[in-house]
Amino acid sequence: LQKKLSKKKPVHIFMDGAFDIIHNGHFNAFRQAQYLGDILVCSLNSDADVPKAKGKSLTDIKERSSLVCSSKWIGEVDLDNPYYPSIETLDTYYCDFLA
Repeated sequence: LQKKLSKKKPVHIFMDGAFDIIHNGHFNAFRQAQYLGDILVCSLNSDADVPKAKGKSLTDIKERSSLVCSSKWIGEVDLDNPYYPSIETLDTYYCDFLA
C-alpha cells in the first residue's frame, strides 16, 4: 500500500516540569505525551521558579536539561520557563496541546 502524503502541520505537544531528579515515571510521561502528537516540546522550569513551587532543587538547569535532552521522545527542549506556562509560550512553539 502506498501512503498518502499529508499536507497538514505536525501536532506539537507541550510538556513542562522541573525534572529535578528524573526517573522512569518522567520518561514514561514523555513517551505517553509524544504518542499524542508528532513533536513533543519539553520545557524546563527555571532555576528561580523551581524552589517557589517544589523547594530547593538538587540539580541546576544545565544538569536537568542534559538529562531531558537525552530522551528519544523529546523533539524540542525549551529552558528557563516559569512554573506555569503561558499561552504565549505555547504559541511560540506552535503547540496544539499541553500534556
